[in-house]
Amino acid sequence: TQVLECILPISFFKTYTYEGQSDCMKLGIHASVFLDIIKGIHKTDIFHLIAKNENKMQVQVDGEESQMAYDITLMSIIDETMDIPEIDTNIKMTITDDILKGWKTQICDRTGESLLFHVQKDMLQLTSNGTYLNVTSTLCHGQKMTILNCNEPKDIILSQRSIATAYRLCDISSKIQYQWTNDAPACFSCVIGRSGTIKMWFAPEMMDD
Repeated sequence: TQVLECILPISFFKTYTYEGQSDCMKLGIHASVFLDIIKGIHKTDIFHLIAKNENKMQVQVDGEESQMAYDITLMSIIDETMDIPEIDTNIKMTITDDILKGWKTQICDRTGESLLFHVQKDMLQLTSNGTYLNVTSTLCHGQKMTILNCNEPKDIILSQRSIATAYRLCDISSKIQYQWTNDAPACFSCVIGRSGTIKMWFAPEMMDD
């Protein structure tokens, strides 16, 4: 299970207008449909997001000599399943983008399996066991991995797919925060621009007794 939260301030948009009757408008977008649309956008294109209600959203792409308009049917949002309460973390650390890249390319891609995180005093040990290859990596507290808070964290296992998804944060930030609370989802987050944020939550895999 994966949950993504992205906050983009008004300063991120060339123009921004909101005239809704309520304080906010919740638009449920089918992620795969939206991603298919933005794959074809060029750097010089102008991208418009227009929504007047919670049933439809229009995506308009203006090119130098063309225009494409897409009307997207929106999905219903169940608020109860989307709420993520604020809870105290058992471990919080910052890592550089090359560390996260290494978890994917040097460990998970080679074993094809999940990644186990074990925290020791001022150290983080990672283990991934594949069919033909086992990998163990140890990171010490320092410039590339800095432990900010440590309160008896339990071991946690994240799937190869979760690591591959979190890895995409490396495209937008060189400094990433990683944290988890015992028996709860793990969170990768980063700051974009001056005040924007992206947070990703990943449900851990069950451990064998």
